[in-house]
Amino acid sequence: MKLLTLENSFREVLRAHYPQAPQLADHVTQAHMQASFPEPRSPAEQAAHEASDILKAAIIDGRIRLRGCLPGNLCGDISPAEITTPGRISVFGNELHVRQGRTYHDVCCYADDVSAVVGMPTSESPKHWKNPTDEMVRVKVRGAYSEEKAAGRRAPNINEIPKFVRPKLNADGYDTSDKRIKDIAEEAEFKALRGPTGVRAS
Repeated sequence: MKLLTLENSFREVLRAHYPQAPQLADHVTQAHMQASFPEPRSPAEQAAHEASDILKAAIIDGRIRLRGCLPGNLCGDISPAEITTPGRISVFGNELHVRQGRTYHDVCCYADDVSAVVGMPTSESPKHWKNPTDEMVRVKVRGAYSEEKAAGRRAPNINEIPKFVRPKLNADGYDTSDKRIKDIAEEAEFKALRGPTGVRAS
């Protein structure tokens, strides 16, 4: 699947968010984001910061998946549990800073996810998701908890579990609502496995 660096993903979001000046996306730099544009509080400045916020929010809530490399390790998909706050996402550095001083380098977004967020056609569009059975959802919920436990991370709580389960369903051509995923994750089998509500998996 096609990947975009964090920086290029930001530029795609900005082009879609501020169509009246698409060239702006080609010229914004980290220095611009840290300081003021030539016109303080101009529409361009506001649009750039909003585009950054849109990208980071979509990453945190699981709509945009990431891949990256830890030093000394092969590159791979980054668990949603690693992505907890916008401030840890370095758009222009293409880095993700996580707990215990670890940093993912060469971080990229899945291009189809970015396109979906900005409302552009994707390589998989139109996508007709199939409706999974309850047991299919249970299998993905079990898998999500098992993976986080094996990685030594805190299990996702009931509000977080959909963003762990949905990519697993989508990979097999299925999708369902957050409510249904939560309802199944409320079953007794899973209650002892998850973290308390309001505590992020980390």
